[in-house]
Amino acid sequence: MSFIRRTNWGGSVAIFIVVVFILAVGLIGSMYYVVRRGEQARKDQAIATYETEKAKKTAATTKPAEKPKVAVNSDKKGSTSTSPSGASATQALPETGLNITASKMVGLYLLSFAIASYLVSRRELASSL
Repeated sequence: MSFIRRTNWGGSVAIFIVVVFILAVGLIGSMYYVVRRGEQARKDQAIATYETEKAKKTAATTKPAEKPKVAVNSDKKGSTSTSPSGASATQALPETGLNITASKMVGLYLLSFAIASYLVSRRELASSL
C-alpha cells in the first residue's frame, strides 16, 4: 500500500504568491510607463508638425506676391475642380487610452483570479486528504 504523506509546502506557496504579486506590479508599472511615454511622444510629434507648418506659412507670407500653384482636375462629365497642390490632409491620431488599458487590466485580473483559484483548489484538495 502506498501512504499519502502530508507535506508542509505553505512557505513555497507564499513565496510563489509574493513573486507573482511583484511581477504583476512590475507588469502594470511598465504598461503605465509605456502608455504615458507613447502619449508624450505623440504630443511632441504633433507640436513639431505644427511648428514646421507654421514656419512654412510664415515663409510663404514673407515672399513677394507669388501665387500658389493650382492643379486642375477634370472628370468624365467635363466639370473641373481646383485645389492647391500644397494642401495636405490632416491625419488623425490613433485612438488610445482607457479602453485599451481597461482591457489589459481585465486580462490581468482574470489571470490572477485563475492563479488564485488554482492555489485554493490545491489547498482544499490537500486538506481533504
